[in-house]
Amino acid sequence: ARLGDKILYGFIMATLWWGEASRQRRDDQVNNVLGLLWFICVLPGYGASAYIPQLILDRPVFLRESADGCYWSTTYLFAKMVEEFLAILPLSLIFMACLYGACSLQGNFLVVWIVNYLMGCWGVATAYWIASISPNVEAANAILPTIVTWLILFAGYLIIISDVPL
Repeated sequence: ARLGDKILYGFIMATLWWGEASRQRRDDQVNNVLGLLWFICVLPGYGASAYIPQLILDRPVFLRESADGCYWSTTYLFAKMVEEFLAILPLSLIFMACLYGACSLQGNFLVVWIVNYLMGCWGVATAYWIASISPNVEAANAILPTIVTWLILFAGYLIIISDVPL
């Protein structure tokens, strides 16, 4: 499941934005590349829902073993985060390498890949946070996209922060 969404979205994005970054364009067409870069940053937040079930299903074992003194909560969290961060490392690299080439992105590949990887890490951390406070998988899978969408709306890209009417 963690690889499937990257293959599917990578294919769709490569098809939609094929060679887009290398085209000569008018100023009003810059939004095409901006849309691609925005989608690359947003996708890991929504894709993080794949991480929720595992943590919730592990909850009874975690509660039993931590009550028995096998490990602390921070130890468990650290181990799970390291495991997931290492798992998304090659997936992020392959995803961005394919997309970078297909869309003819320019600039430093390393910077683009690191941003995508860190967004993936943020997605995992957010999914774990939501899973830790949710009573079940259904609630967590409903809360996660709501939180991600709320964060996107007030991040300052879709509307400038100073123009948000609050």
